[in-house]
Amino acid sequence: MRTIINNQKKERDILLSRPYLTRHTQYDAGELKCSNLTIVTMNEERVIEKNGYKVKVLPIYKF
Repeated sequence: MRTIINNQKKERDILLSRPYLTRHTQYDAGELKCSNLTIVTMNEERVIEKNGYKVKVLPIYKF
């Protein structure tokens, strides 16, 4: 049992010592943050804000 735990610790240390992958996107996140996003629904009008993004939700009869 101890050898299994020790082997797992060694494997964990090896995996954690590797560098993280950096992901590159073709779009800048700043370009995606805009205030003119709109969703059309059958529900009431509201604004959703999450992580700096603003989305306006409009009912279909106002669109």
